[in-house]
Amino acid sequence: MKRFLLLWLVGAVLIAVVIGSINVPHLYSLVRRGVPTCGTVFEREPKNHNSVHYSYEVNGKTYTGVQQGGVGSEGTAYSPDCFGYVVYYLPENPERSCIGYPEPMLTNDIIPIVLAMLTAPLFALFVARGRYPAFRRWLAADSVKS
Repeated sequence: MKRFLLLWLVGAVLIAVVIGSINVPHLYSLVRRGVPTCGTVFEREPKNHNSVHYSYEVNGKTYTGVQQGGVGSEGTAYSPDCFGYVVYYLPENPERSCIGYPEPMLTNDIIPIVLAMLTAPLFALFVARGRYPAFRRWLAADSVKS
């Protein structure tokens, strides 16, 4: 059982590192240090993962960004104060941004990562245990004392 748990833990950590390194660091930095500003959506691509192209201004310079998934079905990115959309950017690097509030996006990314961490290694280990008798014996070896 110890080997099974150790392999599950290693698999869960690998999944967290690989999948979590895609969007989580970017969104986390926007949650921690992001500054809101007003932005404008200038193009929508409904056939390309509902991508939106947006622009925003920081210190007199215009920046653009592209984000998949649109701007939120519940209108979370729309702000009546801006008469447009809220864009969060990093003050030290204004090119790094997201349209809408980064907190729900971070939550939406973390939930499937945690589910994958919990289930994918278990599935792989159970399949390997059932398919390869030598692997099954190796896993059981730590529980049998001579």
